[in-house]
Amino acid sequence: MDDVDDWLFSVEDVDRAVFSKLKWGKTPGCDGLSPEHLVYSHPSLIIQLKLLFNTMLKHGYVPDIFGIGIIVPLIKDRHGDIRNSENNRAITISSVISKVFEICLYDKMEQFLHTGELQYGFKPGYGCNTAVFTLQHVANYFRTRQSNVYVSAIDASKAFDRINHQKLISKLIQRQLPTCFFEYVCQLVF
Repeated sequence: MDDVDDWLFSVEDVDRAVFSKLKWGKTPGCDGLSPEHLVYSHPSLIIQLKLLFNTMLKHGYVPDIFGIGIIVPLIKDRHGDIRNSENNRAITISSVISKVFEICLYDKMEQFLHTGELQYGFKPGYGCNTAVFTLQHVANYFRTRQSNVYVSAIDASKAFDRINHQKLISKLIQRQLPTCFFEYVCQLVF
């Protein structure tokens, strides 16, 4: 599949994205369209979206509106302190047509999107419990062999999007950490 024509979307691809995978009942984006607008539109809209998406693929161009969203602040715990930044999060409401394009693109490219076996976040079927389970088994493995186990935890949930990665790597190199640790951190950062 070396030619872009091999990757083009079919009417069925767009139809499946709109009718099977697009979530209903969502707030309209900056274009004023909700998923229901697409669902209850004339069937020829699916053909027009297919043509639009394929043109975007062929020309390697995505409209600027696909990158524009409405940011809405949300309170995590209504009974908590609403002034505390930890009790707030934001969601971005995107254009529904850009969501359909993302769904179609993801379905085509899913086979190439792999994560490492040590990644637990943002991955279906994994989470904190899996990470804790793995840590317990690794620690037990070394303890049963009379080896010391040292664990250090860093809450890096907000750190890596604000840190200068080159400085971080430089500091790790200066500390002369074991190669396996350095490689692990590089996998996390890059």
